[in-house]
Amino acid sequence: MSKLRKCPYCNTVYRYRDIIGIKGKLNECYHCKKPFEVKKIYRAVPIVIICVMLIAFNLFIMNSSENISTGTFGMLIIINTSAVLFAFLISPLMTCFKGYDKKQLRKITQEKNKKKK
Repeated sequence: MSKLRKCPYCNTVYRYRDIIGIKGKLNECYHCKKPFEVKKIYRAVPIVIICVMLIAFNLFIMNSSENISTGTFGMLIIINTSAVLFAFLISPLMTCFKGYDKKQLRKITQEKNKKKK
């Protein structure tokens, strides 16, 4: 799931910057202009996994040594910060694009046309 997302209809690739800029649940492809649904439910998965791993790693380091030096504590802070930052950077790649079937597309376009009138 960590590759770039594609439009469910025309397979246009959405870049990282495009994925971050997506607002709302219903979006329109910039190439084929067909609507698709964006599911952001899995974006928290890498953050949760990395936080749990970091908690286990920190507990292991703190329990393995009786006296933690300031250098070791500083390295733990740097490792934790960089790992959480990495998790936030890869979390937008965990979005899913879901296309609609023909009946749903027709209904959405009819509603869109009614709003224009």
